[in-house]
Amino acid sequence: MTRTSGDGEGDESQSDGPRRPGGIYYGGAGFYVDLGLRFAVFILLSTWIGYKLDHWLNSLPWLTIACSAAGFAAAFYWLMMRMKEMQESQEDEREE
Repeated sequence: MTRTSGDGEGDESQSDGPRRPGGIYYGGAGFYVDLGLRFAVFILLSTWIGYKLDHWLNSLPWLTIACSAAGFAAAFYWLMMRMKEMQESQEDEREE
């Protein structure tokens, strides 16, 4: 979709990305959906690994808890690094 000036002439220089039928812009939503899904996958995968290790070693629930906590810490660290990268790239764009 392209933004128009309202007088019927399309301004092809600026593209907004996809719009919902109501005309609301949501082009950046995919980035945040990706962050949320990856965060959840970190935690769920590490919890599943801890659960499987617990069954293999007969140590329920200690490795499940430990791996869940480690997965949450890793997911949170990854999320903070991604947000820092995003902030730095926005600052670089402002400088240009």
